[in-house]
Amino acid sequence: MSEDDNITDNINTPPQNSYRSISLDKVIDINTVFSQTPTGRNIKELLLEGKKPDGKMLSQITHVLCDCLLAVYGERPSTDHKEMIAKSLVKTYPILGSTVSEQPYIREVIFI
Repeated sequence: MSEDDNITDNINTPPQNSYRSISLDKVIDINTVFSQTPTGRNIKELLLEGKKPDGKMLSQITHVLCDCLLAVYGERPSTDHKEMIAKSLVKTYPILGSTVSEQPYIREVIFI
């Protein structure tokens, strides 16, 4: 089984209650979000092993974080909350940060 097989193709939106205690008013340990779903736990495990993220993993990270934003802040989370989740992601996993941007928390993870 390859490492890519560890990340499931099936992204399930967890119940909103899973994210109830998460607040994005300040930078958090993004593992708090990843720990709420099987996909998130797989992503966390691979990142902790030092696996460089590929397009598939970045897409799954985006889905997990968007699910959290949707559950906690509804269909239109503020720009501040989106920025805070991006900053939290890069603070916890610097490998996901941009090396060319003045804003290192902006790489390929894009929130709509």
